[in-house]
Amino acid sequence: MELLSILLIICSALLHALWNLIGRSGGGGIRRFFWANLYGTLFLLPLITFNFATIQEFPLAIWGFLILTGFFQASYFTGLGLAYQRGSISKTYPIVRAAPIVFISFYMVLVGRGAELSMTYWLSIILICVGITLKSWPVQKKSTGKTSTRCNIGAVAIMIVTATGTAGYSLVDEEALHQLKALFTILPPFQVAAIYISLQAVMTVIWMGVALVLSPAGATQLKVTQHRHQRDILGMGIAMYITYFLVLFAITISPNVGYIVALRQLSLPLVALAGVVFFKETLSGHATTGLIFILLGLLGVTL
Repeated sequence: MELLSILLIICSALLHALWNLIGRSGGGGIRRFFWANLYGTLFLLPLITFNFATIQEFPLAIWGFLILTGFFQASYFTGLGLAYQRGSISKTYPIVRAAPIVFISFYMVLVGRGAELSMTYWLSIILICVGITLKSWPVQKKSTGKTSTRCNIGAVAIMIVTATGTAGYSLVDEEALHQLKALFTILPPFQVAAIYISLQAVMTVIWMGVALVLSPAGATQLKVTQHRHQRDILGMGIAMYITYFLVLFAITISPNVGYIVALRQLSLPLVALAGVVFFKETLSGHATTGLIFILLGLLGVTL
């Protein structure tokens, strides 16, 4: 990876940790993430206006990618909202961030790009899988002495959906940006990324609106959530899209999305530590061991 790509991803990882902590700090679930995405979209609207002539030249395939990436993004944010309601951030966040690397790796094999991945990479994937298993292991309640298997399975199912969303939009965005770079060779990479993410934000809000309509009491509490958490949600929404703009910019100048997704996970130890310090969460022995395995795996992937 180029040095600029690495620096961009490190900055995005720090911002990613920040807005996830904001998302965990208050209630609202899906509604909180809907408002954050809406504010983020409004923040990006000037980019659509400024680049409207270029956007009109987009072929039909790019609009298909945008609809698809909006769906995956909405799946990610919806799942994240539900996951934070059900579980601790120190447990949820590492699984949600690490699992997409595993999914993307197997996808690369399916499409004939497995030769790009080294033996060290695959050994690291095994470490990540072991770490995820340990992090999602049923927790024994001190009060009853029983393990919360049912609740744990539900939380893990939500996290898998969330992680699938991350893997999905990462793969779609890689292909879409590759095609956009080929179509608009006179535009600098950061402008291509800026145009794409502004349209992606619109699609995400539309899909999240659909999710709210379909969820029980999802839309009825929208105004209450916006009123109670407006300042936090505004900052969260802007940080979210600055974060992903940095990621998309890195994708335009890096040949391998798998390495980018892996390097983004530098935010894992920060979020896990913040969960313990700020939210008084506890990490069991196997959960701590799982986090260490995930971090070692992520380090191996980036080598």
